[in-house]
Amino acid sequence: MPVFVLERYRVVRHEYPRSLDEITPNFMEKVPQDILGQEFRYRRNKKQFLLYSPGWDQVDGGGKSGKNAQGVYDAYSGDWVWPELK
Repeated sequence: MPVFVLERYRVVRHEYPRSLDEITPNFMEKVPQDILGQEFRYRRNKKQFLLYSPGWDQVDGGGKSGKNAQGVYDAYSGDWVWPELK
């Protein structure tokens, strides 16, 4: 899910979409799936959003990335989280 589509939506509509379905068909033909064939998870408030995928373990952790106790990212555990563009 390209984050820039969410930003483009925000520039045009002055807010982030309430759901990913709102980006179709004007901003993207259809909402893509992640590389494992799962739907992206998305939440927003007025000024920010959280976009993530459950990742390799396929467990929805609510957007918590797979960082270990040392702060090192582990792509094989936790969710894959995309940052909001600044």
